[in-house]
Formats: sequence, structure tokens, C-alpha cells
Amino acid sequence: MIDFDDLDEAEGDKAAAEYALRAAEEDRRVAEELAEHFSVRLVGEHRVPLLATPHESAAVVGERQVGDVVRVVKVEGSFALLHALELVRVAQDYQDFWASILSGELPRKDEAWLQASCFEPLEKACSPQDSTSQQEISINDAEQAWLSADSEETALKLLQSSLTIVISTSPSVQHCNSQLLLEVLGSLQKQPAFARCRKVLVFDAQPSTVPDSSLVSSSGKGWVPEAAAQDSGASLADAYKRYQEDLRLAADRGELAMQGVEMLFLQEWGHLVGTVRHALEQVSTPFVLLHQHDLILGDALSDSHVLEALKLLAARRANCILLNRDVNFAGRSTQYLQAPFHRPELWRRFARQHFLEGSLSLTPFVGYSDQTQLVRADWLRDRVIRMVGSRKCCMEFTIHELFIRGWMHEQVWERTYLLGGMEEGPWVYDTKKNGNCWADETDAYSEEKEEEVFVPFDGRLQHRTLQHRRLALYIYRLPTAERPGRVLHFPDAAHAENGRSRAAFSPEECG
Repeated sequence: MIDFDDLDEAEGDKAAAEYALRAAEEDRRVAEELAEHFSVRLVGEHRVPLLATPHESAAVVGERQVGDVVRVVKVEGSFALLHALELVRVAQDYQDFWASILSGELPRKDEAWLQASCFEPLEKACSPQDSTSQQEISINDAEQAWLSADSEETALKLLQSSLTIVISTSPSVQHCNSQLLLEVLGSLQKQPAFARCRKVLVFDAQPSTVPDSSLVSSSGKGWVPEAAAQDSGASLADAYKRYQEDLRLAADRGELAMQGVEMLFLQEWGHLVGTVRHALEQVSTPFVLLHQHDLILGDALSDSHVLEALKLLAARRANCILLNRDVNFAGRSTQYLQAPFHRPELWRRFARQHFLEGSLSLTPFVGYSDQTQLVRADWLRDRVIRMVGSRKCCMEFTIHELFIRGWMHEQVWERTYLLGGMEEGPWVYDTKKNGNCWADETDAYSEEKEEEVFVPFDGRLQHRTLQHRRLALYIYRLPTAERPGRVLHFPDAAHAENGRSRAAFSPEECG
């Protein structure tokens, strides 16, 4: 008798072996290509012109400043070709590079060439390096306790002295919603591992005057609250005081969401980075969960996820593990977190290089995001907060660009990961900006909902193991006095973009 299970297993083994061969060949080709890349510093007396072709008479397509460090990908005669992720103009402010990626200006489609007389090569890195070399790693006692924990029970006992949860909130009309923040805090309290941990709720201050524009990027001004001195700022100040008082009263009533929550108040406006910096001054634990006032923790995060993630942080195999607000392959996510890899094969090689063996699935990326994250407190202080400096901003506005440039120019990687594989997520739900999640097809694609947003049947991206699940748009219905908030599911209007992203970054043969 034919054993069809054995046949299926044999076919699976064959497919896996064939994929491994193709992956090895792809890695070899990419490695050969990347071996030709190197970084240079621009020299001269004036700005350096960029040319359309490798000829002295070619049209000028842009310019960069003397002293800039840029990446080039090949040499042709006395010219070098600029990397596709390098701007062909002088950046306007510290968020310009990141904004150029999001707007589609980068990666560039057209070539830009440098004359050899306009640059000097930097010392070429032999291979990608971590921000902290293995030789510099010295495991401390707190970390060793995690590495020695031989059971989940032992690890859970370590949590209270190891992890602090930091929640940031700020003066904004849409954020002065105490019911929503109580739901945010309640979602953290529902997670058994997090319920054991100290929680610090940090209130940013409202600016007393209009902030110094030099400290805020042009594209980041939308995150700056109205100053109290302005007419509209006065009403915001009143709303923010009521918001704070409502939460104090909830704590006095002993509401579950506020149990174990310490409230800290900034005296001067600090933006998101200021709230995190202030919280870290009160933190002595080796690990932190950073969270924000408009993100609801979902039910998918288990104690096992938390404990295994902290073990990887303790071993310094990871510095930061993001909990995505989308399914990891969704276009919004890959546009940002896979931005340094302008061709999918470049990212696939990187992902294979930095795959971590173990029971917890993680996906490596280059850059930084302010999304919910489990993070090493020392790395957060030294590699994020310190590098933001005096700027008043969301940390990612500065750090995402700096980490990408560090990877491109110096081949330094910060050991940043997404929780889960590319088909997993979301772990948190964005109550303001919506997102993508897996949902039951009969719910998200009901006839009533398809009257609002129609998606053809072949555009409904199907879960690879749960046949009735489809990729959907989620919207968080905000709480009212009569009812709690709730995640609602709708047809995925971005199905075409998400389908392209899945094909590029999560092909089925890799699943």
C-alpha cells in the first residue's frame, strides 16, 4: 500500500533541498556584487557634482557637499557609480533621507557618477560588523541569571527585577482620551508576564512657547503640540489637565488598568525622546518595554514570546525586538523596515545571514522604529537616546537614518529584529492609523463590508496554514462611555501593494 504521508514528506524534503541550493547560489551572486561596493569621502573646495554618465562632458544630475561619506557600487575608468540609496542633493534636515525613502525619491532609478578626483576611499570593511563586537561583550550577573534559567517558572520569577514597561503620552487633542489610555494600559495588564512588571506612565509637558524650529525637522512639525501661549494652546492645556486628573482618579479607584502604574510628569516639553529619556533616568532594570499611548497590545503575545525574547536580549544576540502593528510582510512595514534593501534578493541574503536558531522566530531589519519594543536598556541609552542628542523628536526620525547610513557606509548592524516571521503579526493595534492583520474571511469580506470596499477574490491574500483567514484592514473603534473599544475588520484596500510586498519579502517557497 502506498503511504501518501511518506510521499508528501519526501516531496517536502526535495523542495527544501532545491530551495537551499537556489538560496546558496543567490547568496553567492549577491556576495560577489557587494564585494565591489565601498565607501568614499567627498573632497574638494566646493560642492561635488554628480553626473548622468561616466564621462566628463555628461549632464550634471545633482551635487553633494564636500566631506559627505557616500557609498559607491562600482568603478568604471576614473568614475564611480553612486549607490541607489544615496541622495543626489544636499539634505535639507535630519529627517530628509528617511522622508525621501517614504516619498519614493529613494531608491533612485537613474544613475549618478562621481569623478575619482572628487573622492577618497575609506578603509574597506571586510565584513558586516555588529555595533558591539563579540570581543567587547561581557555578560553581567542580571543577564547570566536569564541565561541560566532552566524553566519558564524560573524565568517568570526574574521578570519583576528585569523588565520595566514605559508608556509615553503627550498633550494632543486626539490623545487626551483617558478611556483609550485605560484600554491601552489594560491590554498590558492582561498579558500575564507584563502584569508582573513595574509600569511607568510618562506625561510630556506642553511647550510654554513655540519650540525652536532648529530642533524639529520640517516633516516632524505635525507632532509638535500647540504652545500654551497660543490661543488654541490654552484649550489644549485644559484638556490635558482633565486627562491627567481622570487617570489619577482611576488610580485612586483602584482600576485594574492603573494597578502598579507610576505617573511621571515632565516639567518641560521633551517630545517622545524626552519622555523616554526621563523614564530611563528612573529605570534600573536591564530590559525595557517601550510602548505608546495609542497602541493596544493584542492577544497573540504569549509569556513564551516575552521570555524567549528577553533571553536573546540577555545573550546580546539582539538589542531591540519590535512588536509590529502590521503583519510583518505588509507594504507599510517593508517600505520602512526593509528600505535599505532596494532589491528583494539583497534582503533575503541579509535575513539568512542573521537568522537566529531557537524556539522564537525573529526577522532581522536595518534601522529603527518607535513602535512597541522589547529592548536592552543600555543599548537604548547609548545607541538611541544619546545619538538623538538635543533634538526634540520621535527617536526614529533621527535614528532610522543614522542606522541605515551606518549599515551602508560602515557595514555596522545594530542587531535589530521584528518579532515573528514575515507572515506573523500584528502584535499591537494602532488605534489612530489602522493597519493590516489576519481575519476570518466571513467577517472582513462580508457582503455588507464589500459594498464599502470591494476586493476581487484573487486579491484576498490567504493565510498559508489557516484556510479561512485572509489579510484584512483593521480599524480600531475608539471607546465611549457606553462601550469599550474594539478591532473591526474590513477588506484590504491595499491588497495590490501588500501582495507585491509578500511576493518580494515572503515568497511561499521560504515559508
